[in-house]
Amino acid sequence: MTNEGVQRRRPSQDVRRPSMQDGPVDEKMDKTSTPLKQRGGPAPSIVDVQEKYTAVEDSNGYIDLVVEGAPDFKIKFFKGGITEIVEGGRYKIHTDGETNTVTLCIRKTKANDESRYKVVVSNAHGEDSAEMDFYVSDASGMDFRAMLKKKKYAKWKRDNEDPDYGGLKEAEAPPKPTLRKVERRHTHALIPLFPTSSTTLTLAEQKQESWLKFLVDLTVKEGKEKLAKFEGEFSKKDSKPKWFLKKDELFSGSKYKFKSEGCVHSLVISKPALEDMGRYTVECMGISTSAILTVQEPDPDYKFVKLLPKKSGCYTTKEATLEAQCNSHKAIVHWYFGDTKIEDSDKYVTYKDMTGTVRLTIKNTTKKDKGKYTAKIFRCDKEVTETILGVVDQPFKFTKTLKSRTVTENHKVVLECEVGEAEAPVEWFYNDKKLTPDSKG
Repeated sequence: MTNEGVQRRRPSQDVRRPSMQDGPVDEKMDKTSTPLKQRGGPAPSIVDVQEKYTAVEDSNGYIDLVVEGAPDFKIKFFKGGITEIVEGGRYKIHTDGETNTVTLCIRKTKANDESRYKVVVSNAHGEDSAEMDFYVSDASGMDFRAMLKKKKYAKWKRDNEDPDYGGLKEAEAPPKPTLRKVERRHTHALIPLFPTSSTTLTLAEQKQESWLKFLVDLTVKEGKEKLAKFEGEFSKKDSKPKWFLKKDELFSGSKYKFKSEGCVHSLVISKPALEDMGRYTVECMGISTSAILTVQEPDPDYKFVKLLPKKSGCYTTKEATLEAQCNSHKAIVHWYFGDTKIEDSDKYVTYKDMTGTVRLTIKNTTKKDKGKYTAKIFRCDKEVTETILGVVDQPFKFTKTLKSRTVTENHKVVLECEVGEAEAPVEWFYNDKKLTPDSKG
C-alpha cells in the first residue's frame, strides 16, 4: 500500500460522500460502467476511501473508493476478509472512468450484509488494498450495532448476581434473604428462611432450562428449493414455542407451518423468496435461539439469441473476431479457450454493448490460437455457444507484377512489384539463385 494512499484516505467522520446519499447514485446499480483511466504512477493506489459505510435495510448500499495507476486493473471485494464477492445477482462492481471511482453496489441490503469488507486492486505493476466496515440499520433507523450492544449489556446484567439497586448507597441496599439448609429425602437444597406455603422447590425446578439444539443458518435459492426448514430442541418437553422473523411474530398459514413433537420444534417456510430473507427466532419460556435465512436470487432468464458460428477462420498475424448476442445487456458472459477462462489482456479483448452483443477479439493470431472457443452466460449453465477457430497462413498476392526491361550495359536498372499486404515476405531470385542484400546491385 502506498504512503500517499494512506495520507489521502478520509476517516468515516468526514463529510458524507455523494455516493452514499439517496438519489442519482442509485443509477449505478443499473448504469453501464466506463473504463478507468491512467492516473498517477503505473502501480495501483487507493487514494480515497472511507473507514465506515452505512445503508438502510432493503435499500441499495454502496462502498466506493478512488484509484490511480495503469488502467488494466483487477478489482476484487471480499466479505469478512476471506469470502470473495462474485459479481452478479445482488452484487455489482461499477467503475466510473471520469472520476476513477470503483463502487461495490449491494442491492436491497440485509442485516447479514453488515460485515467488514476488503478490496484488492492489482495490475501488472503491483497491488493495493483497503478494509472498511459496512453497517446496516433497519427501516426505522435502528442501528443493528446498537441493538447488539444492548443485547450484550442485558446479558451481562443477567449474569451479575447482585440486583440492580440504582443509585442506592451500600447501607441502603435491601438485605439479601438468609438461606438455610433443609434436608428432604437425602436431597439438599437452599431455600429462603421464610418460605410461603406455596414454596416447594425440587431439583427439576432448580434446573436451568435451555436449548439443546440451536437453530442453524440456512441458504436456499429462490425457485429451486421448495421449502426451508428450521429446527431446534428445547430442554423441557411440551413447551409452547413462539416464532419470529426479525421482530414480528409468525403465525401458521400457507407460508409458515409449525410442528412440535416433545422437545423438538420446527418451522417450515414454503417457497422461500428474497423477501423471506432475515433472522428467524424461536422462543420457549423466554429463552430463544435464532439463525439467518439467506435466499439467493433465482437463476436469471438470460439466453443467447444469436449463436457463434460452428466454424470460424482467420489468417495468421490478423485479428480474429467472435461475436454472439444475448437477450439482455445485463447478462454476464465468460469466454473460454478450451477449458481455460479468458481474461482481458494484450492478446484478448472482450466487448459488450446495450443490445446484448458480446464479442471476443483475438489479436495477432498464430496457429497456436486455433481450437475451440466457448461463450457461457454466468449462472445459466445451459446457455452455452461455441465455435472452432481455424488459423491459416495469409495467402499473399501480387497486385502489381514485374515488367520486362531493356537497358544499356553497365547502367542501373530498377525492377518493381507490389503485394497486397505490407507484411508479406518477398524474396528475389536471379534465375534459380536467391538474391540477398549483399548481392550485386
